[in-house]
Amino acid sequence: MKIMSKTNLKPRQVGPPWYFVGCATDLVLFFLSSQKENILREAAIHKRLNSPYVVQFIDFFETSKNFYLVMELYVFFFCLFACDCFLFSFSLLQRMNGGELFERIEKVECFTEDDAVAIIMQVAKGLKYLHDNGVVHRDIKPENLVFGNNSLTPIKLCDFGLSKVLDMGSTDTPCGTVGYLAPEIAKEMSHTFSVDMWALGCVLYSMLCGFPAFYDQSVPILTEKVKKGLYDFPSPWWDAVSDSGNAHTHGILVAYPLLRLQPRTW
Repeated sequence: MKIMSKTNLKPRQVGPPWYFVGCATDLVLFFLSSQKENILREAAIHKRLNSPYVVQFIDFFETSKNFYLVMELYVFFFCLFACDCFLFSFSLLQRMNGGELFERIEKVECFTEDDAVAIIMQVAKGLKYLHDNGVVHRDIKPENLVFGNNSLTPIKLCDFGLSKVLDMGSTDTPCGTVGYLAPEIAKEMSHTFSVDMWALGCVLYSMLCGFPAFYDQSVPILTEKVKKGLYDFPSPWWDAVSDSGNAHTHGILVAYPLLRLQPRTW
């Protein structure tokens, strides 16, 4: 969540660093206008989606202080006073209360292959639905995959803030979370739907061994690792993973997009 005051012109940073703005009034007005455009675009994309593998869009509205994007999972809002809708948010959380996949990975460390396949298959079906409807998510990661309850099903895709409709079949805007970026995005090259599958491969990797395929405390070094697309299956963490598990993970984490496994192949 990002919170910014319209009056004291000193925004609190609760999100990525690029949301900081200066104290000049014209810059703040530009920030608000740009932010509203981003939210409206996210709402427009999410509203057109209707799938059991995608968190349901409910409504979008704006008040004098806040922007609200309402979903079955939560209320995603940008506001002056965060307490404005705590009760409303709580009532919606009851519909998707299984938590994030990220929390499950932290808890169990390594999933069994059967459980990992059960989860990844659902996400792949969600991605196929998105791609068939011309939408690329561009921020697939464990934090954006949420469970409806404490079992393995359903799991749904959420947070379409970086998603885009690919009218021309590709885009060249770099965005995403570094550890899940496809090499072509890290290289600031044109990219298409296959970037979502790369990110899904990174998720599968983490589920099978308990740690990410790409990691470094230095973002520049991490970015260089992602650009090269180099990773391994270190022992002893991967010793118990079957040849099939290795093959599927490797089949998704292919640096060349055209050779990468796609959702329809699952």
